[in-house]
Amino acid sequence: MSLSVDPSDRKLFIVLGGLLCAVLAALILISFLGNGYGGIPSSHSNSSSGARAAYLLLRRLGYPVRRWTEPPSQLPSAATGVVLVVADPEVIHPQDLSRLREFVARGGRVVATGPMFSLAFERQQPILPAIQFAWKRYHPVRVSPLTRGVRSILLSATMSFTADDGTPFRGGGLYPIKEFRYGRGTVVWWASAVPLTNSAISRADNAELLLNSVGNKSRQVLWDEYFHTPPQGVWSATANSSFKWVLLQLGLLAVLVCFTWSRHFGAVRPLQAQDRHNSLEFIDSMAALFAKARASNTALAIVYEDFRASLQRRLGMRPGSSVQELAAAIRPLLPNRSARELQGLLERVEAAAANPRLDNRQANTILNELHRLQIQLGFKRKEDSDAAHH
Repeated sequence: MSLSVDPSDRKLFIVLGGLLCAVLAALILISFLGNGYGGIPSSHSNSSSGARAAYLLLRRLGYPVRRWTEPPSQLPSAATGVVLVVADPEVIHPQDLSRLREFVARGGRVVATGPMFSLAFERQQPILPAIQFAWKRYHPVRVSPLTRGVRSILLSATMSFTADDGTPFRGGGLYPIKEFRYGRGTVVWWASAVPLTNSAISRADNAELLLNSVGNKSRQVLWDEYFHTPPQGVWSATANSSFKWVLLQLGLLAVLVCFTWSRHFGAVRPLQAQDRHNSLEFIDSMAALFAKARASNTALAIVYEDFRASLQRRLGMRPGSSVQELAAAIRPLLPNRSARELQGLLERVEAAAANPRLDNRQANTILNELHRLQIQLGFKRKEDSDAAHH
């Protein structure tokens, strides 16, 4: 059985499918390019700004290197012979800065990049020139362990240091690297993490700069990941981004489309019209209206007019028949009641219907008598009368 799809539904399906494909492609692209790290030089990241190639280079050359995901307070107490590589940390809390200073003071070595470390070592404040986005070459200007085997390095300097014996590289009046002692340890501070990124580690002599900064292979190298965002997969990256709201809205739209489209192919059932002939909603509404308006006589007059109309249809009475004529016509149908009794009842009904000061209790009493008369004549059933009174 072939299913025919309305042209408007077909267009909606095409648009919805295109949006879903575009969102999924964007998520996959983001995950592939950034590995959940964006522009962070993390040792996990394969992106151009990541540092996975530098980490694997140290491992391939035989350095005892491993990733460090603990806070600085957990660094080895025996800091001599331990190197901590901290590449462009996102945020460093004051207590972590204090622990880093203690680690260096105990004899540790820190290879740091970026301006964040100006908070840790206040006496080594850098100069902040105009930010340079383009890579530039810097050459050795003095003999230093950092310049061994290095003819030039390539980076973009976001800051510069004051020239002294600890600034072995220079270019365009800027000194992008500084080495200084702190306590029993050493800090090697790069202005930028560019030389150790995947896109620049193989350029110029950037790899030699990294090896010189770390030192000999006898040192334990800890590559910090504590200050970086942990790696995220496609789903976790989606959960932490605004894409989750896009997917939620598209999902709701898909549900609505499926619900609307499925109604075209559901079982056809006849519409069942509601029978309102026996409903008492109208009676209840009118009763409430008359009670609020204090028009009990009007309600009684309507019921009495309906009673007279029933007599006209069933007994052939003329519209203007008098009370005496009505009582005389009813008498043969009710042998147990006298014509005088029937005439008195009808006179009381007409008098009450004409009385604008009729209260509800009097109106209910007369209505009950008139309903009993209608039941005796067969105009109404007893259960209908009980429901109406209820």
